[in-house]
Amino acid sequence: PDSTSAQHKSTTSITTPCQAIASQFNGSIALVSSTISTTMSSPTKDEEQLPSDVAVSAAVPKGSPPAQPASTPVPRTPEEQQQLDEFNQWLFRWNNYQHQLAHYWRGRGAGHPSGSSNTAYGTVHYDKWQMRFQELCDFKHEMGHCNVPTDYVYKYNPPLGQWAKRMRKLHKEGKLDEDRVWRLQNVGFPFVTDNSGGTIKFSVVWDKSFKALKAYRDEHGDIEVPKDYKADEDGPMLDKWILRQRRLYKDKKLSSHMIKKLEDLGLNLKGRARPFGHQSFSEWSAHYKELSDYCKEHGNTDVPSKYKHNPALGIWVKTQREHHKFGRLPDDRVKMLNQLGFNFFYGRQSDKTADPWLTRMLELKAYKDAYGNCNVPRSYPTNFALGDWVQNQRLAYKEDKIPQKRVEELKEMGFDFEIKTAKQSGDGGGSHWDKRFSALVEYSKKNGHVNVPEVCQEDPKLGDWVKRQKRYHREHTLKSDRFERLQNIGFTFDEKPVRKKEPWNAQYDALVEFKAEHGHLRVPVHYEPNPTLYYWCGTQRQTHKKGKLAEDRVELLEAIDFDFSTGPSRERKKKERRETNFMDTDFWEVSFQKLQEYKSIHGHTNVPQRHEEDRLGPFVHYMRFYYKGGKLTPLQVERLEGIGFQWNLAESLWEKRKNDLVAYKERTGTFDVPHSEDPALHQWANNQKKMFNEKRLQQDKIDRLAEIGFDVEESTPKKRSVVGVEATPTKGAAGGESWEKRFMELVEYNNEFGHCIVPAVYKPKPALANWVSQQRIKYKNGTLPERYVDRLNDLGFNFGEKSRASLPAGLKNPEAEPVHREVYLQKLWDANYAQLAETVERTGNADIPFKYEANPSLGAWCFAQRMAHKKNKLTKERYDRLMELGFKF
Repeated sequence: PDSTSAQHKSTTSITTPCQAIASQFNGSIALVSSTISTTMSSPTKDEEQLPSDVAVSAAVPKGSPPAQPASTPVPRTPEEQQQLDEFNQWLFRWNNYQHQLAHYWRGRGAGHPSGSSNTAYGTVHYDKWQMRFQELCDFKHEMGHCNVPTDYVYKYNPPLGQWAKRMRKLHKEGKLDEDRVWRLQNVGFPFVTDNSGGTIKFSVVWDKSFKALKAYRDEHGDIEVPKDYKADEDGPMLDKWILRQRRLYKDKKLSSHMIKKLEDLGLNLKGRARPFGHQSFSEWSAHYKELSDYCKEHGNTDVPSKYKHNPALGIWVKTQREHHKFGRLPDDRVKMLNQLGFNFFYGRQSDKTADPWLTRMLELKAYKDAYGNCNVPRSYPTNFALGDWVQNQRLAYKEDKIPQKRVEELKEMGFDFEIKTAKQSGDGGGSHWDKRFSALVEYSKKNGHVNVPEVCQEDPKLGDWVKRQKRYHREHTLKSDRFERLQNIGFTFDEKPVRKKEPWNAQYDALVEFKAEHGHLRVPVHYEPNPTLYYWCGTQRQTHKKGKLAEDRVELLEAIDFDFSTGPSRERKKKERRETNFMDTDFWEVSFQKLQEYKSIHGHTNVPQRHEEDRLGPFVHYMRFYYKGGKLTPLQVERLEGIGFQWNLAESLWEKRKNDLVAYKERTGTFDVPHSEDPALHQWANNQKKMFNEKRLQQDKIDRLAEIGFDVEESTPKKRSVVGVEATPTKGAAGGESWEKRFMELVEYNNEFGHCIVPAVYKPKPALANWVSQQRIKYKNGTLPERYVDRLNDLGFNFGEKSRASLPAGLKNPEAEPVHREVYLQKLWDANYAQLAETVERTGNADIPFKYEANPSLGAWCFAQRMAHKKNKLTKERYDRLMELGFKF
């Protein structure tokens, strides 16, 4: 190609306008070989999209002085600019050809020792830098930027990112040649990385996830990845990764080149849920038409997955079944496929993958056989899936999305597509009614009848429900099937006849007949011939008392000697009632003997005050009252004490509880009574501590508790919980022995980790974190005993900002060298960063979760870094250091 004739041929092959433009480049057109027109093929699609500045920069040989741009650009017409771009494209392809040719001769061992060769283009240097620069240009053409991650391997090893990092370092130190600086700048290489725009950086992890999604698209024809899908064992979950890209796009944290790559892949970044890709109904309809033609020809839609005549149709049919299986196929498309008789379960005949419709229909039939209807409650405890399925069938029927064939099958079974409201059905819904009916059946089995009282101690709501069923029956709003189910278990409605209001004259005539028959007007309450007559007479008296009874009616009643006077009031009856004299000698003796009999039966003399039999309850109450007032004789006091009579019930109960606590200590060796074992004793022990802290516990009781070794200084913990640990107010909080136990656990934790900062979720000892939190709260409230404070301080326990134990050594001792807060926090951050780096080096994973069992403190620290980054409080230096480790925010 270095012959003169070839050069002349090359020159004449270029069009005249190109020669005019090329003259602006100092006659560089003369360097172009005839190989451009004779050897090279037409430009590729990527080359046609190559910017003009990239082509020119790539074509400049090494050693050439950087072009000095003119102070004012030369104006060009659109045609001239287009021709210039075409010329630059030819130059760029020529440069690539020279490199490929040199690579070929080097492979055959004919390369020049100096690393260069003379061509018509000039002296071309084939060194490693040129190869990496070309790789960078290719990276930009594909990715749209030059921000290469540090460990990113594009074509060759070592990674291209390390080469880019070295270029930045050489440029910063002033050791990079000017021509290389100029060439890197022309391709848009950033010598200073800046992420101030808020967008995320292009990383190895992002590119790996993108390539995995692209591979899935190439294999399956779409990007609708299943839930928790991973391309490999160590890869990310692609469905979660797609959702994260959508969030980043919404927060405007995705760069333009990332958005373009994702949209080119078919990802719908503006969506919220599935499907992930854009809906292309036209393409889907084309395949649907092909399936319709196949159905007309073969009589079915069971296209084989490897259909020779149309492989794309077989793959498409298989994809529809997969989308339907995972719930990703839209309802309108399901309806269209059902119209063709499409079998979504073709090729899956095993029990595990049988048609769910048939499975649910069999379950619904079993439910109907058991309960007599198809109204499966939404929260049916025996089969939650069946309840949801029944609800979905009603919704699909309402929206006309269920095939007519299935509608007919459901109607044949007696399926009710319309569910009435509570007012229409006369109850609170099928699920509530069935639940109460089951409770009534259990009540009948246990008690032998279904006569549930209105106030039922076993189930208070059941009595109200039974009452409502009777009312619904009277109002004719109870369903017939429920009426039959209640009758089958022996339920009697016992509805009382509704009393009709009789006219005044009719009641008056009935009263006249009553007097003629009995000779008086004292009508009994339960007068069977006319149950309302008694109440009618009372109404006449009250109406007459208020002056509202008509005069003609008063005259008629007076004519039969009707008594308008009302009965004696409650106050009068109470005054007329004779008060019992408990100090009467005869009555006292009789009551004392009754009390002795009561003790022989019940074993004690604590008769309830409302015990009205023989007025024994009031007698016991008045004996205590008279004893307190000094009205009992010494003989009466001696006789009562002789049978174990207790003058102060509260004191006797306190003594009993104390004895029970002593017995529990002798049996178990501790005063920590669990609530589940003895709720009353557990509550009493906590009340003693509470009363002591509130200074309401009497000194004699404090001394008596101290004699048995019970520590009342330990305050009762409040019912509060730490994140992830349920509050345990009985364990680790009641008694000095529990405090010692938790303290020893804290000592072991300190020996293992070197500090007392117990994480909220510490699985080896879950109660320790709650105990540590309680110590800080008691210290803050001033209720933690001083001896406990001293022991915790000696261990280096952190009580908070006011605790000297939590401060660095430099701040504890004024004479020591002062430690600034920023320095201390930075050292603490560096120490945690070192732990993270060690973990990454050991495991190769920087995605440390919050609940990191191997090192809970490190998990909490990593969570704090993510929160700081989310709130824009993480410094750029720390961000860069974390990104170097591959930390995932």
